[in-house]
Amino acid sequence: MTTPVHSWTVLLGAAFVLLLGLAGWARAQDEGFTATICIDLQDKKAPVSPTLYGIFMEEISHAFDGGIYAELIQNRSLEEGILPPGLKLVKKEDGTLKMELMKLPEGVPAAKWDMPWPWFMNCGWNPNRDLLGWSLRNEGGAQGEMKITEANPMNAASARSLELSVTLSQDAGGRVALVNGGYWGINVQAGAPYELKFFLRPGAYEGEVTALLESKDGRPLARHDFGAVKPGESWQRFVAALQATGADPAGRLALCFRGKGTLQVDWVSLFPPTYKGRPNGLRIDLAKYLEEPKPSFVRYPGGCYVEGLSFESAPDWRKMVCPPEERPGMWGYWQYRSTDGFGYHEFLQFCEDIGADAMYVTFAGMTVHPENNWPLGDLDAVIQRTLDAIEYAVGPADSRWGAVRAKRGHPKPFPLKYVEIGNEHPPALYGDYWDTPGVGQWQVKDGVLQQTDKGRGPAMLLLKSPRFKAGRVTLKARRVEGSEGFLMFFNAAGPERFLFCNYGAAGNKFSAIQDRGVPEGCSFRGGMSTQGGIEMGRWYEISLVLGRDKAEMFLDGKKVSDAKAEYLPAFFAAAGYDVKGKTVVLKATNYHAKPVRAEIQLDGAVKVEASGRHIMIRSDDPYAENSLDNPRRIVPQEQPFSGCGARFSVTLAPYSVNVLRIPASDK
Repeated sequence: MTTPVHSWTVLLGAAFVLLLGLAGWARAQDEGFTATICIDLQDKKAPVSPTLYGIFMEEISHAFDGGIYAELIQNRSLEEGILPPGLKLVKKEDGTLKMELMKLPEGVPAAKWDMPWPWFMNCGWNPNRDLLGWSLRNEGGAQGEMKITEANPMNAASARSLELSVTLSQDAGGRVALVNGGYWGINVQAGAPYELKFFLRPGAYEGEVTALLESKDGRPLARHDFGAVKPGESWQRFVAALQATGADPAGRLALCFRGKGTLQVDWVSLFPPTYKGRPNGLRIDLAKYLEEPKPSFVRYPGGCYVEGLSFESAPDWRKMVCPPEERPGMWGYWQYRSTDGFGYHEFLQFCEDIGADAMYVTFAGMTVHPENNWPLGDLDAVIQRTLDAIEYAVGPADSRWGAVRAKRGHPKPFPLKYVEIGNEHPPALYGDYWDTPGVGQWQVKDGVLQQTDKGRGPAMLLLKSPRFKAGRVTLKARRVEGSEGFLMFFNAAGPERFLFCNYGAAGNKFSAIQDRGVPEGCSFRGGMSTQGGIEMGRWYEISLVLGRDKAEMFLDGKKVSDAKAEYLPAFFAAAGYDVKGKTVVLKATNYHAKPVRAEIQLDGAVKVEASGRHIMIRSDDPYAENSLDNPRRIVPQEQPFSGCGARFSVTLAPYSVNVLRIPASDK
């Protein structure tokens, strides 16, 4: 059986786009599939930018702190428990805490406000965050107590420190150990040097201080004795190089105190060797992983992270170009506080180190909450912040911000080439706000399921059952408040990926089946929609009829919308021509459990070399991914292949992405 596939013009390649056609896609009984790929070297299309491929970096899931940023200590400045500026804590009905703005923007009614997307728990608050990462160990009869204090701050950026009270032990080995296990353990490598830095305000403390790197079971892996500490009221810096004599991926740092009295500890930092030896630098392994693909640009510092939960908590690059211990950091959108150690300067330096252009994403005056936007008539300060960021990167060394860059040791401009204004989604997305449904507060009263959070916009309730592939779902629904109608979710893989029937969409104007993430391997094709809204206080019968690849939406027995899910082919191909290298670059993806035999036809080729290169990335498991424990589970594999010509074939493995480089002359 042959399935026809239309020809199309593709937009991938090295210099010029070629016309690529898939003439046929035939199935063999046991050998997989056969595809005929026709490439016309004489039919050149639009040139393709050499800067097409780059990297998107964001401080999410500890991508920076605990990830590529080499700092090994978690909560090093003891600021983790500080609320984001501009926000306050309020108690919910269940007794837990959440964050809200201290002051609502002008014109926003209080009943409308709530933090967005609470299924991510980004507005929830753990009151025990203060000492995240830290613990206290008493040894040999010594006794110690610790607590967070705001007295005697180390500097303007570090409002909090740890107050440690130590009681002298008569045992010669008695001491109190302040322990930090880093992010999921400190990966101590035998023979590696570690740079330790911390600050003490001795106060009335009299005694000794020792720093240890330990294994998970307490074995010493490195040690430095600082000796006796004299009492004093000023902050003192302590530095040491710890040379590890053993290894443990789950190690920890211990600052040990043998003496008596009360002292303060702040800004404890531990660095391994860094990428290219940069101070305050990056993990060597992860930085090299990003360097290897040779990205043309790097986008930083992310998407929602750029916006902040409030104006005051949005990232400000000006607070990231000072010494790391003077950076206040910020509570990010993704539920933890960022040190901003991998700051604006370090980002620009990294781009220069790997030969990539820098793409800086600037705060545009829009926070993650759709109602909390900077007034459009007062954007001068926001615009100036962006202009200053550009000057820091590329301005002359004698300009205001260029001089700051030069003072940091980089008088020459950095490779800043692009500035992206705000996050990747348009503000209009939130104007509709229906495709970002919340969770809501649900209860059953008098036999009726109710959503009772009046401050909530669209609300979601996902049922784990029943599950069926085809059939009808019918229920009664009544609108009692709000500006729209009902949402019925289906094909829901979670709170971010689903299809849904939207009764009273876009301000109660029409009804239609819509999507926010289609089933895997499918594309969504919306059909009819029906104008008209949902009346207040009236009971409606709403129905969803599901087929194998289609859905129909009914209101009071009348069909108001339909949609189809079209299954996508499991094989794709695109081609271009590298003019300088005189090479056809063919890219082919086989997303199928069987191999594909690709019959390649090079029309218009004057000469084709017999040998080429085949670069492939694949896995037997389509859901496999790399991890910190196994970072090279799936990596590109390169192998030469022969037999190239105007007509030749190559077998493409199951679940594989392939790049074929075929030397060929077009004239």
